[in-house]
Amino acid sequence: MKNYNKIYSHLLFPFLFLTLSLMCVDDNNLDTQIDRTGKIQTKTILPYNSDLIIKGQQTLDKRVPDVFQRQSITNGIELNLLTVIKTITVDGDTGFLCRYKNGKSCLILQGSSYNMGYQVGALKGDEVYKMTTEYLKILITSIFSISYDKMMELYNFIYNEMILYSMAAMENGSIPEYLIEEMQGMEDGARAKGYDVRFNDILILNMGSDILYSFLNMGKLYSPLYMLEDLISKDPSLKDIIKVKDGKVYFQKSKKFKFGCNEIVLSGDATINGNTYHGRDFMYYTGGIYQNVAGMFIYIPDDGYPFLCISTPGWVGQITALNSHGLSMGVDTLVAKCVNSEPGMGCAFVIRDIIQFSRNLDDAIDNLKLQNRSVPWIFVLADDTKSDRYSNGVVVESGRSDPPFNGPDLLPRWERYLLYLMTDLIEDLDSDQMPDKGIMLRTLDWTFPDEFKNIDISLFKFNEEIQFNFHFPEQMEDWPDVAIATNHYIIPRMRFCSLTPYMMYLENKTMGSTYFRYNKLIEIIEIEYGRINFNIAQDIIDYLNPNSIYNDIIGEYYYKPGTEVQGHHAIIDNNNLTMRGLFGYYGKDPDHKTSWVTIDLKPFLINEKNKGNALND
Repeated sequence: MKNYNKIYSHLLFPFLFLTLSLMCVDDNNLDTQIDRTGKIQTKTILPYNSDLIIKGQQTLDKRVPDVFQRQSITNGIELNLLTVIKTITVDGDTGFLCRYKNGKSCLILQGSSYNMGYQVGALKGDEVYKMTTEYLKILITSIFSISYDKMMELYNFIYNEMILYSMAAMENGSIPEYLIEEMQGMEDGARAKGYDVRFNDILILNMGSDILYSFLNMGKLYSPLYMLEDLISKDPSLKDIIKVKDGKVYFQKSKKFKFGCNEIVLSGDATINGNTYHGRDFMYYTGGIYQNVAGMFIYIPDDGYPFLCISTPGWVGQITALNSHGLSMGVDTLVAKCVNSEPGMGCAFVIRDIIQFSRNLDDAIDNLKLQNRSVPWIFVLADDTKSDRYSNGVVVESGRSDPPFNGPDLLPRWERYLLYLMTDLIEDLDSDQMPDKGIMLRTLDWTFPDEFKNIDISLFKFNEEIQFNFHFPEQMEDWPDVAIATNHYIIPRMRFCSLTPYMMYLENKTMGSTYFRYNKLIEIIEIEYGRINFNIAQDIIDYLNPNSIYNDIIGEYYYKPGTEVQGHHAIIDNNNLTMRGLFGYYGKDPDHKTSWVTIDLKPFLINEKNKGNALND
């Protein structure tokens, strides 16, 4: 086997420096109804644990009788030990705001896309407002390292660019109409309750990760560059923050990737009962707000499959979700060149669309190929039903869906030539294995090619700071029923997309912990393999918790006891349609851990013998 563990310190190119209970207790026992004309009607109704059902509230396009729908909601609320705090009914579709005993919330949404959006806005208008105003402001100023008060003009410029990008994605058809309707419903519901929520802000909240990725890596804006240059000329202090060069924009002090993620799929012999468990550690910037408004959400849509997720008010797309057929999905960030400068479907919308309209892994992959995606992401999917093609789980290493790319073609010519002189790596790639609509798949039985093992070609500056590193991280899990993903490609052809000078610079600067986190998951699963149940699977994905039982393996990580959970942790039992979530704050010590919350989706389904048949699909 060839060994490319060499250091080429003499190859110093200037390119090296180039630089995400049941008590229906609405006030006075009132249920608010809104019709499509905007007229608000208030009427007294009985609590939902009553045998009497208020009739005349179902719309003609309902697929199931309203009485059955209400009985299934009541069952779900009772069996999940939830207390109803407030309800809202729109055109016969009722949404519920519920709480757990520990104070965390759960929203149950039903009906058309517009009505479900309206329910969120009306029930959680204050939090929609916080996420679409305060949180967005904090996110933008933090990522770009700018002061809102001192650099308001630059902030407004960036904000307007985000609107232009999002609107372009709407106009080119990348965002499905039903999601647009849901965002409009959310705005209308919140504004009806007195909150100045705007559609554009909801849109850029949902598209934000893709927008920031595109701006910071492509350097392309929608406004003419002279407008930004004029802004810089008026305020010379901006020169240290933003630079225009060769038709591109460089945000020189941006904190490009505050985001990371960890995911696992455990199935087959890895688990004690053969169940499939999908673990998800969503490492996300909280801005002092996310952790206080996150909750569990249950969607029972008119179209598609019911699903549950961990989310916040304001989000229509989803990051971690499980549907009534046992299909789950999450997303992880990374740095790669396979970006389309033209806007596409945001990653949160991608997951929402797949989960709501895909029955199994085969459907999910087929549907993924139909979407117009612009930004590279790693998607992880799991399913309780074993697929002939994908087993019980798959890691999707994705880039832009169009135009096509093959990996090495994204490298600059001089770099391809350099690789040609030093190695035959490009020739070693399997020419029969190409990205299909921008995606390549690591199935549970995928193996890492021998030709790319032990390759680590590093170039150094004189101070020995690594600037250039031809590194092909190997797949370390060799079990046929386990998949692990953090924040880097493993398929060699996709890995080439991360080997341009600027991408390598970003990875060295911002993504170093991806390998540490990946390797620690390997170490922990090796210990637990064959005895994993739901609780152990939860402990595994919770491995970075400062109160984790694996602290002797992890050592001191950057999370501290008592601090905010950066994003959320989730463990999914795909067979039993159950999700547990951790969000809010870590416990102060191992004896005072923050309690997880759980949703069992099955009681909300009308026909439990046929999962997902709640809507008579």
